Amino acid sequence: MTEIKQSIIIRYAEIGTKGKNRPDFEKQLVNNLYFFLKKNNIDYSAITYPHGRIYIHFNNLLLDGNGKTAKLKLEAKDKLNCIKNIFGISSYSFAIKIPYTIENIKEIITAYFKEEITAAKSFRISTQKLDTMALSSIEIDRLIGEYVYENYNQKVSLKNPELEIGIEIYQKYAYLFIQKSIAFSGLPVGSEGTILIIVKDKRSVLAALLLLKRGCRIIIAGKNDVYQKYQQLLDSYIPYNYTFYPLTEQEINRGQEELAKQHHALAYTTGAFYKKQSSTELLNPIALLDDGEVDQEIINFQRDNQW
Repeated sequence: MTEIKQSIIIRYAEIGTKGKNRPDFEKQLVNNLYFFLKKNNIDYSAITYPHGRIYIHFNNLLLDGNGKTAKLKLEAKDKLNCIKNIFGISSYSFAIKIPYTIENIKEIITAYFKEEITAAKSFRISTQKLDTMALSSIEIDRLIGEYVYENYNQKVSLKNPELEIGIEIYQKYAYLFIQKSIAFSGLPVGSEGTILIIVKDKRSVLAALLLLKRGCRIIIAGKNDVYQKYQQLLDSYIPYNYTFYPLTEQEINRGQEELAKQHHALAYTTGAFYKKQSSTELLNPIALLDDGEVDQEIINFQRDNQW
């Protein structure tokens, strides 16, 4: 069997619209990725980011014990789920990485995807090329599709397949995968300005998460009991070390503008329904949401994506 390695393919959407500033957004996203991998004690060999993609490469096998499927080991899956919380990422896939040849691709499909192919009623092959080498995407789709059809007698469905086998070709390697995990998209945290978050209740916590999703770096101050309740949720999305600043009710009412200026924040938010007149800009990304909608949005941020 050909030599196999494992990688995670990371895709982004909104960053791709940033024109000449795109490399800065990509670099910030990669820096945030480094932070999360280190924080979660995930061992990897390298991170590369060609145009439009980020690859995390692994030396150690992450496959499960039977050696006949491309499913992740449970412990690896639990660790790698942190990737979904990195704002700026639209989706990611665990992939088998092999030297690119058509025969190698056929061999891996037989060795690792047979179980999924035989369980599905229809399939399609979807190939993307990130460089000019290799055959065209359409030709690879045709050759691999014919191989699966002839060997497993499965129906081809281009519109609504039960199983989609993805293939990406980059720098003489083929990356094969069968699942995409959806992340939260947005912009990389740190690509926009710094905002002070006055944590008073669940509304202010949701405001913090939404500002993180728009690329803001946040400073957190406010009620200690509210922060303690939501600390784990906030920590799962913040890609840097930070300090929480506890404030009394009196300090919250009178000191938020001064605290924003002290930390060179461009603005502050409390998540309240109203907008108070002040010399420092007050942001309110949830002004039109009622408390029921706030609860649902927080649940969405707490929900795990499945591989």
